[in-house]
Amino acid sequence: MSAEIRDVLTINVVLAGIDLLNTQELLESFSRSIDSEVISEGLALVAGTPSGRGRLLTLKKDRIALSLSSEGSAVTREYPTRDGLDRLAEIAGKAIEHTDNSNQTVSAYGFNIELAYDQDSGQSASAYLADRIFGNFLRNDGWDLTGGSAMLRFSNGPGKLWIATIEPRFRDVLTERVFLSLNLHREEDRFPTTEEIRVSLEETWDEAQTLVQLLDRMPDTK
Repeated sequence: MSAEIRDVLTINVVLAGIDLLNTQELLESFSRSIDSEVISEGLALVAGTPSGRGRLLTLKKDRIALSLSSEGSAVTREYPTRDGLDRLAEIAGKAIEHTDNSNQTVSAYGFNIELAYDQDSGQSASAYLADRIFGNFLRNDGWDLTGGSAMLRFSNGPGKLWIATIEPRFRDVLTERVFLSLNLHREEDRFPTTEEIRVSLEETWDEAQTLVQLLDRMPDTK
């Protein structure tokens, strides 16, 4: 089999309970420090927060958005390349640097990537995933397994909790495109440095690519 990753849709860093760039003065100094126009789009939907509301800032030339609220902040790059992860880490690091943390405490932070890939098994994405994730122990017991998706949790080292969601999309049972979301979660009581953000973004990118290849190499049980 050959899985070809067509699109890395987004990659980001999320800080739980931290409102970045939380004064106008800090926002203005942040904008000067990154040599990029920061466009404020006011209130916006912020995924993963109880209220679902927050501030949205965009850096259009970098395809980077900052979703900010007292419940948490995310710095996200759309359609990234691996070479562009340095810039995302720089922006996130500068946002942390230009934040008043006197009344804020870090509890956790994480890194997320979402990608889509095409596979040439001749099966729909749903059947492809069913074979590779569940087929060995379900089909052989007589189950008529025709489709599937999965959420997986795993660790590959101390302090590394990974959560992967692998699924077809668009409610199309015939689509061959597979979507994979991977999250690296860290329980920490301190802010990550810019270098730590860069390393973790690269690790998240590489682990997602590895997971695609491992999944694609699993034997077809048909």
